[in-house]
Formats: sequence, C-alpha cells, structure tokens
Amino acid sequence: MDSLPNELLEAIFSEALLDGGRTACCLRLVSKSMRALIEPFRFYRVELTSTAVSGSRALPSQYQQFLSTYKAASPIAQGGGIRHLSSTVEELYQGVLHVGEFANELVALAAPTLRTLRLHCRSTTFGFVDQFKNWIASNTQFPQLTDCTMFGVSAVDHLIISPDRCCLFPLLRSLRISFTAFDRLGPVHKTAQSIIAASSQTYLTCVEVSQVDVTFTPPFWDLLRFELGLAPDDYLTRIGENDLLPLPPCVKEFTIVMRPSSVDAVDRRESEDIQAQLAELTKEAAEKRGVAFELLPPLHDANFIWFFGM
Repeated sequence: MDSLPNELLEAIFSEALLDGGRTACCLRLVSKSMRALIEPFRFYRVELTSTAVSGSRALPSQYQQFLSTYKAASPIAQGGGIRHLSSTVEELYQGVLHVGEFANELVALAAPTLRTLRLHCRSTTFGFVDQFKNWIASNTQFPQLTDCTMFGVSAVDHLIISPDRCCLFPLLRSLRISFTAFDRLGPVHKTAQSIIAASSQTYLTCVEVSQVDVTFTPPFWDLLRFELGLAPDDYLTRIGENDLLPLPPCVKEFTIVMRPSSVDAVDRRESEDIQAQLAELTKEAAEKRGVAFELLPPLHDANFIWFFGM
C-alpha cells in the first residue's frame, strides 16, 4: 500500500475510518509501515462522550485523554486534522462546565479541518449557544465545515450576531438543530437565523429544526409565512420586530419537526383544516420560492400519524 498515491490512500481510509478511531488504532498496530501510512488519517473521525457527575471534577477523562493524545501526536497526524467530530456532553447533576471547557478546546482545535460536526448536549447548564458565542468572540473559523447537527439547543429570544458579521461557516450546506423543551417558532427562528448569519448564505441548502413547540394560531401561520419569504412587506412593522430575516434564497429544503405536546394539544376535529392550510402553504412555497417545506410529526411515533392523515 505504501506505493499507492496519497489521493487514493485518502479515498480508501476515508471509507474505512468511520468508527470514531477504533479501526485507525487497530491498523496502527499492524506494522511500522502501516502505522506510517495511517498517521495522516489518525484523527479522521473522532467520537467523544463525557458525563459530569455531582462532586466529580475529574470524570471528563475521555476529553482530557484525547486532547493530551492529540497534542502529543506527530506533526503529520496533527496536519491531517479532524475531519468529522461527534461530541456528546452529558450531565447527571453538576460539573458540566468543566466538561464544556474541554469541549470548546476540542472544537477550536478541529475547526480548521472539520467537515462535519455533531454536537449533542444533554445538559441544563451548558449548551450550543454558549459554544456559538465563544466562537464569535474568538472569531473561530470553520473553513471546510459543510454539515452541522446539534441536539439539545436552548433557543434564545434575541439574535446572536458578531459585531463585524464575520463568516464562520463559508461552506455550510446543511444545518440541523434539535431544541429543548418549550421552544416556540419565534425563538427557534432567531436562533437558527443567528447561525445562518454566520454562514456565507450561498451554499446553505438544507435547514431542519426539530422539537419545536407548534401552536396552530394566526401568529404561528404568519411567522411561518415570513420564514418562507411569503409574508407581506409590512409584517415586521406589525409585530414590532425589525431585525428578523426570512430564510435566504439559497435554502431549498426547510423542515420543522414538531414536539409531541404540540400534537397532543390539537383537537382532532381541526386536523383537516390544518392539513389543508399546510398543503396550500407547501405548494405556495414551492411555486414562489422554490423551497421544499415540510412540517413533520415527532419521528418514529405512531401515535401522531392520525394528525397527518397517514
């Protein structure tokens, strides 16, 4: 294999090293020549999970150990960088801010070469918004990031935009955000808009927000039409919001996944009317904006199929 061109080796290893580092570790033990071949791809894909437990300040060892290993690695290994990162921060009681410090450091190290980022925060005291503010404050750039997925995001009721409107994600194509409890469409839109504002708004084609608390009231329909670029010109003046923006023209797929409680609150007698409004809005978005819009029930739950007439 040492006679193969580097481009072919990268193609081979990019298909093989998709298990969070386990295959890479095994291949490094085969022989010295294999170890040399695998070195530039050593950190191709990284998956880390850390749990903070009450009273413990030393438990986030997986993050600590990886950072120590990464910093001690050869320049060849570091030069290859981290292409795909999956980071899960869990919290049982407290101490999660200590975990967050390591998570922030890891993302900052990976940022220059990162292509896909998956953040899963199961914490009540530390979340993606905190990380996002840190990235803006330090002007952390993600020049190769194309796919960003975040779970456990707490929506904010204000825009988070850097003073100089810096572009952190110039190549971002897909943005998926899963929110925490009781996040309405308004704060959800402002949170998503904050991230979109930090992208080039040229490549971004897919936006999905899930765990959204939906209420089928006139204000909801009006805001949804605004997001899709279908609201009248005086909409922002009427609601007293001057800093909101609809989805940029580059977005061609927009999906909202409802919270279970949203469907529970709907009278089944209203479902036909709601379905008709959704069908009309979906058609209008496709014809006027070229956007494929979907409003989906909670995934993998048969209890909500009745709502969508399936």
